[in-house]
Amino acid sequence: MLYPKYRTNRPILKVLSDDILIISAIGSNGNIKQWLLWTINHFSCVFIITNRLLLKSGTMFVNCSGVHALVFNLTFPSDAEHLDLSQNNLYSIPWKSISSLWKLQVLLLSSNSIHKVGEKTFISLDRLHKLDIGRNDISFLGNSFSVGLISLHELILAYNKLQELQYKSFKYFENLQKLNLQNNNISSIEMGTFRSLTRLRQLYLQNNCLHALPNRLFSMLQHLEILNLEDNPWFCDCDLQRVFAKLHSVRRLILDDYYNMTCMEPHLLRNLPLSAVDTELCIAETATVLVITFTVFVTVVAHFKDYSFQGFVVVLANDGEWMVGRDKIDLLKKLVFFLQ
Repeated sequence: MLYPKYRTNRPILKVLSDDILIISAIGSNGNIKQWLLWTINHFSCVFIITNRLLLKSGTMFVNCSGVHALVFNLTFPSDAEHLDLSQNNLYSIPWKSISSLWKLQVLLLSSNSIHKVGEKTFISLDRLHKLDIGRNDISFLGNSFSVGLISLHELILAYNKLQELQYKSFKYFENLQKLNLQNNNISSIEMGTFRSLTRLRQLYLQNNCLHALPNRLFSMLQHLEILNLEDNPWFCDCDLQRVFAKLHSVRRLILDDYYNMTCMEPHLLRNLPLSAVDTELCIAETATVLVITFTVFVTVVAHFKDYSFQGFVVVLANDGEWMVGRDKIDLLKKLVFFLQ
């Protein structure tokens, strides 16, 4: 049960029924505070009407955190704006109980055992600003996950079991500003996943299983200010260097904990800071490509003979026969002589 931290005068108790009790008291600032205690099936929820600092007058808070009970059949006040269902025994989202809460702005579902988000679960919550479903067992987000959440500013999916991210799951998050995906099992992000998140300012992807990033993955995030990619098993190559080079070129963007990021592969770079090798990755790759190209070309033209055939020269090489115009044969001979 939650009780006010500020000093109050003598409380006034009013019993409405066997299950509903109203406690009224005058706070230290002279305002009347009311707590509606609703006891159902041996557990209590606290409904708080307050006009405290940073909260609008008349805001309805519904706190059912930690009651350790199934709340699928619970009917909440239709004008509730803040609903806390964290730390319970929920295995799925009680969509029937929340579908009529059209004024809801904050929904907290963290620290449950939710493993699945149903189709269009949040379709009626178009005023929701914050959604916290972190610390659950969610491994997949459906294509309709974002449907209805057009006003969402903050989404917390941290500490779940997500393995991949797809564009359709984030399609309608045009107003999202903070996305927390840390501590999942994400190893794959579909190209264009963040395409609709044009107002995103903070993105947290640390402590996942990412080893590579698609080029231009973050190109549509024009307002991004904080990006955390620490503690992922990075494969440090030229492609990864190109991605981070573009991120570094964005002046306002802070790559949070970038200097703590390390390489997992290739083996020669294991545990080395990415910041210490990133500028060398493309140089090393270019040198390797040149060596391979030179070796292959020499091998192909090593067996060189020519025969006249209607104005062309037949070049016998290890991989077959080439036909080269007679006017080009002298140039080809000079090139082969140089390579050998």
